[in-house]
Amino acid sequence: MLTHAFELREDGSIGANGANDTDEAEAQAATEAASAVPPSPPQLAYRDDHRGLWLYHGNCFELLDAIAAKYPDGRFDMIFAAPPYFLSNGGITCHAGKMVKVDKGDWDKSRGPELNHEFNLEWLRRCQRVLKPNGSIWVTGTLHVIFSVGYAMQQLGMKMLNDIAWEKPNPPPNLSCRYFTHSTETVLWAAKTEKSKHTFNYDRMREINGGKQMKTVWTMTSPAGAEKALGKHPTQKPLALVERCLLASTNESDKTIRKFGGQPIAKFATIRNDAEALKALPLKKMRQTDVMWIAEDSEGLYPNYAFEVENSTGVKNGLLRLLRIPDRFGARLYIVAPGDEEAKLFNRYIAETPFRDHAQRFQFHFYNEVKNFYESGTLFDTHRKSWSVQFAGRP
Repeated sequence: MLTHAFELREDGSIGANGANDTDEAEAQAATEAASAVPPSPPQLAYRDDHRGLWLYHGNCFELLDAIAAKYPDGRFDMIFAAPPYFLSNGGITCHAGKMVKVDKGDWDKSRGPELNHEFNLEWLRRCQRVLKPNGSIWVTGTLHVIFSVGYAMQQLGMKMLNDIAWEKPNPPPNLSCRYFTHSTETVLWAAKTEKSKHTFNYDRMREINGGKQMKTVWTMTSPAGAEKALGKHPTQKPLALVERCLLASTNESDKTIRKFGGQPIAKFATIRNDAEALKALPLKKMRQTDVMWIAEDSEGLYPNYAFEVENSTGVKNGLLRLLRIPDRFGARLYIVAPGDEEAKLFNRYIAETPFRDHAQRFQFHFYNEVKNFYESGTLFDTHRKSWSVQFAGRP
């Protein structure tokens, strides 16, 4: 039987076996003062009990072994994994119009095909252990790693379900001009074993795809600016990609549809991830909107605020998508963009047909304004809690 130097508790916290609180605090302080090597035992770096989110910093092998020991019948219905692609080997790429080195860190450097595959086999083996009997796993990768991942899945007896081609419509150009431009990543979907009865929400995927069977080529942009508001990660995946995998392979109860993290859907539901709950709305006209906040009254749900987040000068297309939201809902409409060029375009278009008759509904804001607004709200909430000030309906 596996034994561990730490205990994984029911509330997600981690403590050293036989240690008291002082011992744990001293161990954590020593770890933080050490090098960038992941701490051992792992640390609970972030938690949001309201939404059931736990984020750990540590050795994934150690943590997965501890989860498997605590939950021998499996803990998770689905896993989404983005392992090292082993890309950081002295190559170049194009970022923001400039040639830059592909150097994400030592963790992304290849150690040779044999050791790379050994690593993939071991972390996948541990993921397989913590999946429930009918659970499934999604793994992203490029040609540098995905063939090893697929072979390891077969070695472990997983059931291969699909290989998704994630197509990026605006990939960086190939500067060497000696290869085709890399514009896709592969997403492998596999069930725990050949006997697993995996979940696949066929009807939901067909609905999202406009009433047609969804194919295995998914066109999605890289993470938008709004998804990087809290910081950038070199291997960040778009929310839409993770969301689709989640919706395709996990079950939702009515309570889950109407609430998320224990909060009413009106606080943060979007058209994209709650289509079933919003059947009364003209979804076909509004489905392309980047972000939509939903309110609820005695007659049901309705769009309250809608946002188009522009990464280039596609301001007019954003305005057109927002204009699809009928006037009767009274929704406030926002264009969020990075710079002065987009602001000039906004001011020009808003004075033209068909937008000028609806000009009072639109607002333009820069990325940094959204960031400052968010940070000021966070700071205010921190001070409010420190003063124990309460508002109606808020803790």
